[in-house]
Amino acid sequence: MNRSMLLFDIDGTLITQGSEIFPESARAAILKARENGHLAFVNTGRTTRTMPSVISKFPFDGFICCCGAQIIYQGKTIYSDLFRPEEAALITRGIVKYDIPSFIEGPDDVYMRPFEHLREPILSIARDFRDKGLFRSGFTDDGNFDFYKFKVPVIGK
Repeated sequence: MNRSMLLFDIDGTLITQGSEIFPESARAAILKARENGHLAFVNTGRTTRTMPSVISKFPFDGFICCCGAQIIYQGKTIYSDLFRPEEAALITRGIVKYDIPSFIEGPDDVYMRPFEHLREPILSIARDFRDKGLFRSGFTDDGNFDFYKFKVPVIGK
């Protein structure tokens, strides 16, 4: 038998966009594939911190997170590409200096400037993350924390 590696996105694939409903039919199909010797991975832009518990607690073989910046296989991180400290400092100082509406995602948390420094659409995302208990409201300007990526939304005309 040929063994395959099956990759699943979260939002709009494993769970309905905007919910945490992981259908039983999808769960059963993934378990059957694993029973048949295939590997099942979640492949997502999310960090482990922002992953719904219904997904993180399911017995996947692994997770490819942060757009590939972190790979977890059988419960162990086998690849991690965090920003180097000097890069982190440059990014966070620039965010503050130029008042860039953004958020920073790391292995342990999501970091944002205090709400008074945010504007839409980041403000709505920040409130949603706050309500779900997913972030710290601030970060140090020197970037003295670990992170994989930062997001700056494109604001339409």
